[in-house]
Amino acid sequence: MSRRLTLRCMLVLVSFLIMTTTYWGEKIPLKGGAGWDGEQYRELVLHVDEMFFQGEIDAYHMHRVLPFVVSHVALRLTGLPATAANAMAVTIVVNQVVLLLAMLVFFRLSSLRQWRLPTELMAFAAAFWNVAVLKVFGYYPFLTDELALLLSLLAACHYFSAKRLWLLADGLLAMLTWPALSVVVFLLLVFPAPLEAHRARSGGLPAGQWLRWVGVVFYPLLFLAFIYYKVRVHGDIPFAEMFTLRPARSALWAAVATAVVPVFYWWALRPLSAVRLSLGQMPWRRVVLGTAVFVILYKLTEWGSGVSGFTMAQELGQIAQLPASDVLVFLETPFIYWGPFFLLLLCLWPMWLRRVAEQESMGYLLTAVFFIFFLVDIETRKHVMFFPFLLVPLMDEVDRLQLRRWVSGAFVALSLLMAAWWYPWNQAGMAEALNTYELRCYLQFPAQWYFMFQGPWQGHLAYAISLAAEAGLLVGIYLLNRGGLLTKK
Repeated sequence: MSRRLTLRCMLVLVSFLIMTTTYWGEKIPLKGGAGWDGEQYRELVLHVDEMFFQGEIDAYHMHRVLPFVVSHVALRLTGLPATAANAMAVTIVVNQVVLLLAMLVFFRLSSLRQWRLPTELMAFAAAFWNVAVLKVFGYYPFLTDELALLLSLLAACHYFSAKRLWLLADGLLAMLTWPALSVVVFLLLVFPAPLEAHRARSGGLPAGQWLRWVGVVFYPLLFLAFIYYKVRVHGDIPFAEMFTLRPARSALWAAVATAVVPVFYWWALRPLSAVRLSLGQMPWRRVVLGTAVFVILYKLTEWGSGVSGFTMAQELGQIAQLPASDVLVFLETPFIYWGPFFLLLLCLWPMWLRRVAEQESMGYLLTAVFFIFFLVDIETRKHVMFFPFLLVPLMDEVDRLQLRRWVSGAFVALSLLMAAWWYPWNQAGMAEALNTYELRCYLQFPAQWYFMFQGPWQGHLAYAISLAAEAGLLVGIYLLNRGGLLTKK
């Protein structure tokens, strides 16, 4: 057995043992371990066939039904009674199998990129040894995240191996798992040519500069639209009551926190500032045809569904209020989710984005921009779909840099430590916090209860400590790199 194959077997074995410990351990103490969204998904596991034929599945859940159809079929095959406990057990097993398949796809992706062994080890730790995979997926099992991660890895694998029909199949499955991922696949299929093919040789549209200005106005306008929507629906209400989650401390606090977001967007999009596009070289016919096909297929997947009770206005409203109440949440949440991977991405971001612009397709570059705008959200499923597309160029760059061996070891160890699989979340008061939804419970330190990651559910002190730790690690990386201690060259 080769050294690489031995390492892969060990990585899978360790991951499976940790997942078995956490996935069969504590659950969110709400609605029998199903949680808010999970209560509806548990019903799909138990009765998806009956609910479909009776028109009880709305459009929102129809676009997320596939993982629970799989669990429903598995439950039927076992012959077990359709009970909540059996639905939970079968779903946990299905989730573990899906993640094991995701690991196999990851190894295929690694082979395609021909990463060195230390790079593959770091990439695996980034992809699977994190809070999302080792903790959240077990704590809140009735989610779409596991299959979304598998499909996003498949999409990345099929993109880099130029298998467009398989990539299309990934997009179709994504429409029934996590629809935003189908938008990513759409971009990859509609814009397959490299950015250079669309550049203007002289003149042209200053797309890079325009994009930066969109980044500047996007979130402030979204937040103002959220305030307008709240006032229009609820009338003249106190400012604090406009927030569904933790309210901003004051209108001034919200204004300052909101102003930080466009500054970050301006920095993040800076590597694209010189990009100028030729409108005449854009694939307009392909865009129009692809959009029409996408809309038709998207609507077909809603066939037989009812009217959705969750609107786009509610989705945008949830996104809009977060950075206003929790300054830098778009940096804190990914750090808690992905640990050192996100730190590495931040450190190499300008280089990463330039590499994507120079070497990947226009669709890939648009996916990167899509990710930047989604950073203000806090849910794992809105981060998972981008992860493989962030991972590959980053690890390509890491492979080129040839980091010292101790750096790879420290990265893996920190990933495992920050994954929090070893830490029990259900402490005293957890059930009360979830069932009452009262801030006095959430804001206790170390009240990183709920999912222990995002600002709205963390105590102020826990939130500050998290950001301080992130800043400290970034400074440490900077100093080590400046001293030439990170790379062999």
